[in-house]
Amino acid sequence: MAGVVEGKGVSTEAGASFAAAHWGDKYELALLRLAVQSIGEAIVITGPELGTPGPLIEYVNPGFERMTGYTLQEVMGRSPRFLQGPLTDRCVLNRLHSALQMAQSFHGDAVNYRKDGTPYHVEWLITPVLENGQVLHWVAAQRDVTERKRAEERERRMVD
Repeated sequence: MAGVVEGKGVSTEAGASFAAAHWGDKYELALLRLAVQSIGEAIVITGPELGTPGPLIEYVNPGFERMTGYTLQEVMGRSPRFLQGPLTDRCVLNRLHSALQMAQSFHGDAVNYRKDGTPYHVEWLITPVLENGQVLHWVAAQRDVTERKRAEERERRMVD
């Protein structure tokens, strides 16, 4: 029967409500963890510090691991700056740094490098996690836009 948990006689809607009420924070935490691990985009969570060596990675999801080739164990405690290289646009990094120093979100794209050394274009949305006006963490949602950039370049060449 649709909407009924087999053998229990409890609707899934009622079951979800019960779980949320019964488990509260544990349920919410488990749901958030599952969502972050399941999303196709890369998620990076760092500490708040902006000086040298930069914010240090505390968590990356499987999307980050697929995009870069690095595991959480390999990047934990490192600054995301290690992904930068010769093709990384310093002007973008300067704008990023300025936004972060003002505890503002930043949206932009640049070239990063995978574990095997190949460059890729990444689009970032970096957001501060604030409590009482203090930055506790930075959360970055990242997307590999290499194919989009290649398509744009092909179009540009066709027009020229």
